[in-house]
Amino acid sequence: MTYHAVHIVQYRKLLYVIFIRVYVTLYSTVSIGENVIKVRT
Repeated sequence: MTYHAVHIVQYRKLLYVIFIRVYVTLYSTVSIGENVIKVRT
């Protein structure tokens, strides 16, 4: 039971880290796109 709970916690942490990485990547991509648009106009 304890091992199972620890496994779930680790899995949630992994999902959390992946979510943050995807969010940061999307955010940086959007800001780069906005900068390109600002430069072009």
